[in-house]
Formats: sequence, structure tokens, C-alpha cells
Amino acid sequence: MKILNRQVAWVTGLVVAGVLAGSSFVTVQAAEFIMPVESGKVTVSADEQHKNLYVLGSNILVNSNTTGDLYIAGGNVTIEGNVEGDLTLAGGTAYVNGTVGGD
Repeated sequence: MKILNRQVAWVTGLVVAGVLAGSSFVTVQAAEFIMPVESGKVTVSADEQHKNLYVLGSNILVNSNTTGDLYIAGGNVTIEGNVEGDLTLAGGTAYVNGTVGGD
């Protein structure tokens, strides 16, 4: 059952990321995309600088601050850094410990 849930989470995440990217791509400039290479885990370290960031993965940890907007789709999501703009998040479990300046 867990494997099926992971597969459903991945497919849902890909669909959400595609919709978010497709609907906002025309107006977004300097967007950055981060996807996992193999394990599904993504960590954005505190010393990285990102603007208008899109992240997809099964387990996501964002330690850095984001200027602009942050779009995330994942199974387990933790955001420790601050988001200057809007935060759009789709996930199974989400923890937002930083501040969000927009919506």
C-alpha cells in the first residue's frame, strides 16, 4: 500500500508541478526548477539563493530564503527559510516554519 501511495504522490506532484509551471511560466522570469535525481529527496541548503523557485520531490527540505515565489509539490515538505512572495504548496505532510510575505 505504501508503494502505491508513493506512486500516487509522485504522479500527483508531477501533475501539480506541470500545471503550476504552465500557468505561471509566461509571467515568471528567472524561475528555477529543482527536481530529485534518484532518491526523491531534495534539500535546498541555507547558503543557496533562489528566486521564483519550483521544487518537486518525495521528501523536500528548504533551508534557504526565497526571493519571489516558492512552488512545491512533494510527499513530506519542510520549509525553514522565509518566502518573500507567495507560497504554493501541495503535499502529504507540510511544515512551514519560516515566514511568508505574500499569500
